[in-house]
Amino acid sequence: MQEITGYRLLRSWFRLKNGMVPMKEDKNPYVQRYKDQGKKDILETLPVRMLKTRDCRIAYRELGTGYPLVLIMGVGGTMYEWDRIFLTLLAKQFRVIIFDNRGTGDSTGADTRYRISDLADDTQALIRGIGIKKAHVFGYSLGSMIALQLYEKDPALISSLILYATARSGKETVERLLPYVDPKTPEVVSIDALFPAEWIATHPDLMAILPPPAHPINGPAILYQIEITKQWEISRSFLSSILIPVLVLVGSNDSITPPEAAQEIAQAIPGSSLVVLPGGGHAVMYQEPEMMARLVLDFVPDI
Repeated sequence: MQEITGYRLLRSWFRLKNGMVPMKEDKNPYVQRYKDQGKKDILETLPVRMLKTRDCRIAYRELGTGYPLVLIMGVGGTMYEWDRIFLTLLAKQFRVIIFDNRGTGDSTGADTRYRISDLADDTQALIRGIGIKKAHVFGYSLGSMIALQLYEKDPALISSLILYATARSGKETVERLLPYVDPKTPEVVSIDALFPAEWIATHPDLMAILPPPAHPINGPAILYQIEITKQWEISRSFLSSILIPVLVLVGSNDSITPPEAAQEIAQAIPGSSLVVLPGGGHAVMYQEPEMMARLVLDFVPDI
């Protein structure tokens, strides 16, 4: 495992920022985007396509051209929740595929009983179904667990793995998440679960930074995904068998999948790289979308 943290990471941060447009407090790109009523959301310009799997229909979008990069969302999220700056930068180099896991967004399957292995089957069916033979796979939180399950099922399909906000034990992850979730209103997750308190205090425009959901958030689907996450665990022996390049990303202040959980994953995977993002929470993608994209872009061309 190669760990990039502390002083080395800070040097990398300034290097990665060089040549990019820094996000200043008074010029937040998301705030400006939503102030500018004439500017369309990048996803609104892209058609939603549907792919039939064994027992459901998966909704997906594509943007960009190049080598395929598949992004897998976390608990309760849809493809609409990916940060637009992050997507735009990735699409300059990759054919980016985003989709709704079954039971969320425009995908069907909310009435089916399923496990993480079924979500991995859906992802495999989507990738194969749109004619992709091999792809980079990026998984966020639950999405990282789906990505690992997909590799176990079909390793020949994946060129590299980027595991963001990941953990080996789903049970421990859920135990850290539940204090932020009210079972009566699971669609309302405390913002403290996603961002450090210090960052929240200095970002009064926080809700303008987050992409608004395109669909009403499905409370029962969230509870069900939390339950299947709780049942999931990946063995160290399996992790040690992974033979492709792996990048593990985590915020230093992530309270749901903390750095020690990411480190446990990275230490078990031969040759993997771990990046701890200073001041980042579970949703550090929204805090530093440019840096997240650049880390992915810098990682993938080297393989």
